[in-house]
Amino acid sequence: MGYNATVTLTSGNHTLSKRVAVSSNRWNRVAVDVGPWPYRGHVTGISVSYIGIPNSAGVTTPWYPHFQVDDVGYTT
Repeated sequence: MGYNATVTLTSGNHTLSKRVAVSSNRWNRVAVDVGPWPYRGHVTGISVSYIGIPNSAGVTTPWYPHFQVDDVGYTT
């Protein structure tokens, strides 16, 4: 089973999301490039979601829905 994390930035009614593959049982850094996003100076929310992706090769690794977010930051 693989895992994906999605980080979504919100500015009013506008959102910017990035979904990336992450590894289990290790530190993963997820960075979202806000450079070209015109609302980057007015972020009103940040959300992080996490999903397990079944492996088509028949791997039966159990899904343990426990994860931690250690640090969230925002710079322009």
